[in-house]
Amino acid sequence: MKKDNLCWLKLFSLLVLLPLFLWITTLHSTASQYRELQKLRRERVSAPAFEDYSHAYHRNNLLQGDYLFKGYLDMAVAEGCDIVSFTPSRDKDEGELSLFRCHILLKGRFIPLLKLVHSLEDNPDIGFAKLRFFHKSEQDAFVSLEVELIQLVFNG
Repeated sequence: MKKDNLCWLKLFSLLVLLPLFLWITTLHSTASQYRELQKLRRERVSAPAFEDYSHAYHRNNLLQGDYLFKGYLDMAVAEGCDIVSFTPSRDKDEGELSLFRCHILLKGRFIPLLKLVHSLEDNPDIGFAKLRFFHKSEQDAFVSLEVELIQLVFNG
Protein backbone atom coordinates (compact mmCIF):
# COMPACT_ATOMS: atom_id res chain seq x y z
CA MET A 1 0.00 0.00 0.00
CA LYS A 2 2.78 2.45 0.87
CA LYS A 3 4.55 1.73 -2.39
CA ASP A 4 1.39 2.63 -4.30
CA ASN A 5 1.07 5.96 -2.41
CA LEU A 6 4.71 6.74 -3.10
CA CYS A 7 4.14 6.13 -6.80
CA TRP A 8 1.16 8.53 -6.81
CA LEU A 9 3.19 11.12 -4.92
CA LYS A 10 6.00 10.92 -7.49
CA LEU A 11 3.51 11.23 -10.32
CA PHE A 12 1.84 14.24 -8.67
CA SER A 13 5.25 15.87 -8.15
CA LEU A 14 6.22 15.28 -11.76
CA LEU A 15 2.94 16.51 -13.28
CA VAL A 16 2.01 19.37 -10.92
CA LEU A 17 4.85 20.53 -8.69
CA LEU A 18 7.66 20.48 -11.27
CA PRO A 19 5.79 22.62 -13.86
CA LEU A 20 4.70 24.98 -11.08
CA PHE A 21 8.29 25.30 -9.86
CA LEU A 22 9.55 25.93 -13.41
CA TRP A 23 6.89 28.58 -14.00
CA ILE A 24 7.75 30.43 -10.81
CA THR A 25 11.52 30.32 -11.29
CA THR A 26 11.97 30.93 -15.03
CA LEU A 27 8.96 31.16 -17.26
CA HIS A 28 7.09 33.81 -15.26
CA SER A 29 9.76 36.48 -15.82
CA THR A 30 10.05 35.51 -19.50
CA ALA A 31 6.28 35.83 -19.97
CA SER A 32 6.17 39.20 -18.21
CA GLN A 33 9.05 40.49 -20.37
CA TYR A 34 7.21 39.27 -23.48
CA ARG A 35 4.05 41.14 -22.41
CA GLU A 36 6.14 44.28 -21.79
CA LEU A 37 7.74 43.94 -25.25
CA GLN A 38 4.31 43.69 -26.87
CA LYS A 39 3.16 46.77 -24.97
CA LEU A 40 6.24 48.74 -26.10
CA ARG A 41 5.66 47.67 -29.71
CA ARG A 42 2.07 48.91 -29.55
CA GLU A 43 3.25 52.22 -28.07
CA ARG A 44 5.91 52.59 -30.78
CA VAL A 45 3.36 52.09 -33.54
CA SER A 46 1.11 54.75 -32.04
CA ALA A 47 4.00 57.19 -31.43
CA PRO A 48 4.88 59.78 -34.09
CA ALA A 49 7.85 59.20 -36.40
CA PHE A 50 11.35 60.01 -35.16
CA GLU A 51 11.59 63.06 -37.44
CA ASP A 52 9.46 64.89 -34.91
CA TYR A 53 12.18 64.23 -32.34
CA SER A 54 15.12 65.17 -34.57
CA HIS A 55 16.04 67.95 -32.15
CA ALA A 56 16.73 65.28 -29.50
CA TYR A 57 19.66 63.84 -31.47
CA HIS A 58 22.96 65.62 -31.71
CA ARG A 59 23.94 66.82 -35.17
CA ASN A 60 27.71 66.60 -34.63
CA ASN A 61 29.83 63.52 -34.09
CA LEU A 62 31.34 64.01 -30.63
CA LEU A 63 33.36 60.78 -30.70
CA GLN A 64 35.98 61.84 -33.21
CA GLY A 65 38.83 64.13 -32.38
CA ASP A 66 38.84 67.32 -30.39
CA TYR A 67 35.66 67.05 -28.32
CA LEU A 68 36.75 63.90 -26.49
CA PHE A 69 40.35 65.03 -26.11
CA LYS A 70 39.67 68.56 -24.93
CA GLY A 71 36.72 67.68 -22.75
CA TYR A 72 37.68 64.37 -21.21
CA LEU A 73 40.87 62.59 -22.26
CA ASP A 74 43.21 65.54 -21.61
CA MET A 75 42.04 65.53 -18.00
CA ALA A 76 43.01 61.86 -17.63
CA VAL A 77 46.37 62.40 -19.37
CA ALA A 78 47.10 65.33 -17.05
CA GLU A 79 46.60 62.98 -14.09
CA GLY A 80 49.15 60.48 -15.44
CA CYS A 81 47.07 58.16 -17.63
CA ASP A 82 48.27 56.99 -21.03
CA ILE A 83 46.09 56.57 -24.11
CA VAL A 84 47.03 53.17 -25.55
CA SER A 85 44.57 53.21 -28.45
CA PHE A 86 41.87 55.48 -29.83
CA THR A 87 39.76 54.08 -32.68
CA PRO A 88 36.69 56.02 -33.84
CA SER A 89 34.41 54.47 -36.46
CA ARG A 90 31.08 54.99 -38.20
CA ASP A 91 29.10 51.81 -37.74
CA LYS A 92 25.68 52.12 -39.25
CA ASP A 93 23.55 54.48 -41.30
CA GLU A 94 19.80 54.07 -41.20
CA GLY A 95 17.81 56.77 -42.83
CA GLU A 96 18.77 60.07 -41.28
CA LEU A 97 20.49 58.53 -38.25
CA SER A 98 24.08 57.32 -38.03
CA LEU A 99 25.67 55.28 -35.26
CA PHE A 100 29.22 56.23 -34.33
CA ARG A 101 31.53 54.19 -32.08
CA CYS A 102 34.83 54.97 -30.44
CA HIS A 103 37.00 52.28 -28.87
CA ILE A 104 39.46 53.70 -26.31
CA LEU A 105 42.06 51.83 -24.27
CA LEU A 106 43.71 53.75 -21.43
CA LYS A 107 46.26 52.78 -18.78
CA GLY A 108 46.84 54.57 -15.49
CA ARG A 109 45.82 54.76 -11.87
CA PHE A 110 42.31 53.66 -10.95
CA ILE A 111 40.96 56.93 -9.48
CA PRO A 112 41.73 59.16 -12.52
CA LEU A 113 40.22 56.49 -14.81
CA LEU A 114 37.15 56.32 -12.61
CA LYS A 115 36.83 60.13 -12.74
CA LEU A 116 36.97 59.92 -16.54
CA VAL A 117 34.18 57.34 -16.60
CA HIS A 118 32.10 59.47 -14.26
CA SER A 119 32.51 62.58 -16.40
CA LEU A 120 31.60 60.63 -19.56
CA GLU A 121 28.48 59.29 -17.83
CA ASP A 122 27.28 62.85 -17.27
CA ASN A 123 27.15 63.54 -21.02
CA PRO A 124 23.64 62.63 -22.27
CA ASP A 125 24.71 62.49 -25.94
CA ILE A 126 27.31 59.75 -25.43
CA GLY A 127 26.52 56.22 -24.29
CA PHE A 128 28.58 53.23 -23.20
CA ALA A 129 28.56 50.05 -25.26
CA LYS A 130 31.39 48.50 -23.25
CA LEU A 131 33.20 49.44 -20.07
CA ARG A 132 35.85 47.22 -18.49
CA PHE A 133 38.60 47.75 -15.93
CA PHE A 134 41.39 45.17 -15.79
CA HIS A 135 45.02 44.74 -14.81
CA LYS A 136 47.61 42.19 -15.81
CA SER A 137 49.32 41.38 -12.51
CA GLU A 138 48.93 42.08 -8.82
CA GLN A 139 52.31 43.85 -8.67
CA ASP A 140 51.39 46.39 -11.35
CA ALA A 141 49.91 49.55 -9.83
CA PHE A 142 48.36 50.60 -13.13
CA VAL A 143 44.91 49.58 -14.28
CA SER A 144 43.71 49.42 -17.86
CA LEU A 145 40.35 50.79 -18.92
CA GLU A 146 38.65 49.61 -22.09
CA VAL A 147 35.74 51.82 -23.14
CA GLU A 148 33.55 51.64 -26.20
CA LEU A 149 31.41 54.75 -26.61
CA ILE A 150 28.42 55.10 -28.92
CA GLN A 151 26.47 58.09 -30.21
CA LEU A 152 23.48 58.54 -32.50
CA VAL A 153 23.90 61.47 -34.89
CA PHE A 154 21.07 63.06 -36.88
CA ASN A 155 22.21 63.62 -40.49
CA GLY A 156 19.26 65.71 -41.66
